[in-house]
Amino acid sequence: MSNTKSVLPDWINKVRELYDEGSSDVEICRELRWSQKQFDEHYNSSEGFRALVDFGRLSAKAWWISQGRKNLQNRSFGTPLYALHMKNRFGWAEKQETTSNGKDVADMS
Repeated sequence: MSNTKSVLPDWINKVRELYDEGSSDVEICRELRWSQKQFDEHYNSSEGFRALVDFGRLSAKAWWISQGRKNLQNRSFGTPLYALHMKNRFGWAEKQETTSNGKDVADMS
């Protein structure tokens, strides 16, 4: 069985590698020397590139999640910085449920 990755164009391998290391779309644009507009146009017009990016984004998110999981016991891990990054990059939020009358759900017995 041949290694498919070794026969792919170098830029595709580099994009995969960057996403696998947690890189963002902006970092991919820098690597490709594309503007955000060029990236978006290519994403919208190329099914292959869209698939590469979609899986790449999943890989990057998995990398960041694993950093938190692997460092749960590490006291020197920058937990507040990590949490801020995850909130800003992936839309994480500290969930607080409220009822229509404004009381916290936890307050209702």
